Amino acid sequence: MPTPQPSRQATALIVDDDHVMRLLEYETLSQFDFAVHEANDAHAALDLLSTLVPDLLLLDVDMPGMNGFELCRRVRQRWDMTRLPIIMVTGMDDLESINEAYQSGANDFVSKPINWPILGHRARYDRARYVLRSAQAVRELHELKEKQAAIVQAIPDTIFLTDRRGTYLDFKAGFGATPGLAPGAIVDRHVAEILPGEVAELVLRAIEPTLQEGRIESLVYKLPLADGTHHYEARLAPSGADKVVIVVRDITLQKLNEDRVRRLAYFDTLTGMPNRQSFLERLDDELLRARRQGRVVALLFLDLDGFKRVNDTLGHSAGDQLLQAVAEDSGLIVPLGEWVMRTACRQLVEWLERGAVVPRVAVNVSATQVRGADFIGTVASVIDETGIGADQLELELTESILMDPDMRRIEGLSRLRARGVHFSIDDSGTGYSPLSYVKRFPISMLKIDQSFVRGLPDSANDAGITTAIIAMARSLGLEVIAEGVENACQADFLRRAQCDKLQGYLFSRPLQAAEVEQLLLQGRL
Repeated sequence: MPTPQPSRQATALIVDDDHVMRLLEYETLSQFDFAVHEANDAHAALDLLSTLVPDLLLLDVDMPGMNGFELCRRVRQRWDMTRLPIIMVTGMDDLESINEAYQSGANDFVSKPINWPILGHRARYDRARYVLRSAQAVRELHELKEKQAAIVQAIPDTIFLTDRRGTYLDFKAGFGATPGLAPGAIVDRHVAEILPGEVAELVLRAIEPTLQEGRIESLVYKLPLADGTHHYEARLAPSGADKVVIVVRDITLQKLNEDRVRRLAYFDTLTGMPNRQSFLERLDDELLRARRQGRVVALLFLDLDGFKRVNDTLGHSAGDQLLQAVAEDSGLIVPLGEWVMRTACRQLVEWLERGAVVPRVAVNVSATQVRGADFIGTVASVIDETGIGADQLELELTESILMDPDMRRIEGLSRLRARGVHFSIDDSGTGYSPLSYVKRFPISMLKIDQSFVRGLPDSANDAGITTAIIAMARSLGLEVIAEGVENACQADFLRRAQCDKLQGYLFSRPLQAAEVEQLLLQGRL
């Protein structure tokens, strides 16, 4: 669509069915340096406008066929007031006609009879040039708004406008931002309706000093979302006397990188345990605190004889396995596992007491725990002490337990199942036992190991093993859950294979108990 070029000689198009009026208008505007074009009716004007867009349209109202009001409306369908200024020339000076001129889209109007010298001066110095200058200013403002909109779309920040009470007035989502709500669901709502209580209070406390002192306030907070916890930085700046602009940026990746750097600096990459630097700094802190408080500090040194020889001769992977095996062989896994089970059950009861709808909780148990003489009694006592419903507890057994079908142990597990406890087999397909052994135990679910899920859907071997486990489980009337699902392709394959449940980073990374509670209260789990 052609647009006026302000750097060249100004052009005008006169549309009037009266030849004399066109001649007079032509002569008048020509004397004031306009390049003038003419049309004797509305249709001729539309034909001209298809190839030429003037800087000014001088339009008579009373014409045969299509009148000036209708022509003005047609023109406005293609060009707004900033692109093509229109001055209506009318012999009707009643208020109704003037209102219709403006409603049709005219920038201004001139009443007949026309004072020709004044028309020229108004066209040259007053109305027409003013209209042109104002139109150019509006065009520039329009272009500025477009540039600002492009900038907003390009930056990764989400921008909010609120009043001093904390009501959202406007909302713009930046490039890649995932606010989770449409603008219509945010505007005119209060901060406390959108954000969790603690975060909303943090934002509201920052609004008043931002307005009173005219300074920029900065906040950092986190929100539990469906794909895990996200960290945000919000900056508040005053906008006028009673409004605040809030620019919010997702800094989750930055926080993860910071945590990763800190972990590399203070934790051993092989064992995941605090390293020498972390130990020395912590020791210095404790010694300083002890001196200030007049206390003493005890240091316990624990060593594994020959551990270096294991790493040097068998490799670090063997050393890694000697972390999880030491616990098993020493028997520490039994009290440790009992503590984990009791803590998980207590946490589930706390969530229920706070009004959350909680699915059953799954707890891993080792073969050493299950083979222990007190295992059945321990599980029962944990259920009784914590008050958890037995059907809300699921115990994940390893495949190696299936290779030891002791009848007393099976009977004990069956008594727990009769009480409501669920059992599942963890890492299905990785052990040495035929999966038909599952029939001997009160198992209700198989868990496909992530080593098979990782290769889906491209690996024919992984796909074959996975579908075989699912088919076998269905034939035995068992549910199937796949662990380690990290992308949509894996999820699609498993759903098509009729896998009952999926678990993995695609849905959420491991979360702290408080973060899980927020998701439960919001009904996202």
